[in-house]
Amino acid sequence: MGVFAMVQRLKLLRVFVPVLEPGPQELHGTEAHHLISVLRARRGTPIEAFDGSGKVARGSVVKLHRSHLDMELGEPFDVQRDPPTPLVASVALLKGDKLASVVKRLTEIGVTRIRLLVSDHCDVTSIRDYKLDRLQRIAVQAVKQSGRVRIPTVDAPRPVRDLPFCDLDFVASTSATMWPHEWAQPGANGHKSVGVWTGPEGGWSDLEVEWFESQQVNLVTLGGSTLRAETAAVALAAHAAPYVWTRT
Repeated sequence: MGVFAMVQRLKLLRVFVPVLEPGPQELHGTEAHHLISVLRARRGTPIEAFDGSGKVARGSVVKLHRSHLDMELGEPFDVQRDPPTPLVASVALLKGDKLASVVKRLTEIGVTRIRLLVSDHCDVTSIRDYKLDRLQRIAVQAVKQSGRVRIPTVDAPRPVRDLPFCDLDFVASTSATMWPHEWAQPGANGHKSVGVWTGPEGGWSDLEVEWFESQQVNLVTLGGSTLRAETAAVALAAHAAPYVWTRT
């Protein structure tokens, strides 16, 4: 994408619309509130609506109301702003609101699926449905802000040993000595999917490390300093980004 095209896209206010249809539409709920109260949309403001599956439609605001707005959309079309190769992040459950930041950053990096996992050293082993729904909404907002068009799914937690592997996997481990690029060169093998795995604050248990090794996945280091679990998840996803993005 050229610089001019990117600047033009960034001028558009983006809105998530589950069903894209050309013509006049009413926008209600949180999306309308965000456009009216936060982004200060006005009549004639150009917008880009996306449905989360790869389609967008350009249009503009027609009329503002107290709790909703009217907009006019053009014909939906497909765009490619997401990694051509799936990037799956398997992240251990964390206490408090730490996962909210993790989901936001992973989405911005280009992760296409976020799988919550339960490991031996997890302080929490479950998550309420409303919290899972909130994480999914955070992913939607991060897609909107980052310019992506596909929304990653946030999966309910499962035991780490129940999760399937990708075509190429990197597991962050304090016992590892090799970096991701030392295991595999980006783009060299045409991987169909790439996975990153990060554990809880207490790290993986010895049995989990042995299990990963038995599965012949790549245990990797993220440097000599001790990273928080939420930092490790984002750092490893960033290291994996060259394996899924195509340079244009």
